[in-house]
Amino acid sequence: MDRQFRAARWETEGPLPTKLSCDHRPDPEVPYHNGLGWKPGCAVGQYTEVYLGVPAKSEDHYTVRFTTEGFSDPTLQVYVNGRVVQAHRVGDAYEAETSIHYPRSSRPS
Repeated sequence: MDRQFRAARWETEGPLPTKLSCDHRPDPEVPYHNGLGWKPGCAVGQYTEVYLGVPAKSEDHYTVRFTTEGFSDPTLQVYVNGRVVQAHRVGDAYEAETSIHYPRSSRPS
């Protein structure tokens, strides 16, 4: 228990992927509860947690892009970095514009 506490409190994980595919299910332990709601066969629950890496940029503007099956709604809500943003249908995918201040999201060394 002590080792788990110390790891959760002070250790840092390696970088997370910036992209997921059906053949790569998130590791539920890194970070804690990653992939909650991710099901076999590339299915996801109505609420699914997935932590993605954020590439360093000089500006704070990012676009989250994802594809779905079985949804045709013009918008979906996506929780990104503490905020709920609207993802809009663009062709066969959804895109959500968001702002992430990269230096603040990086972990201290």
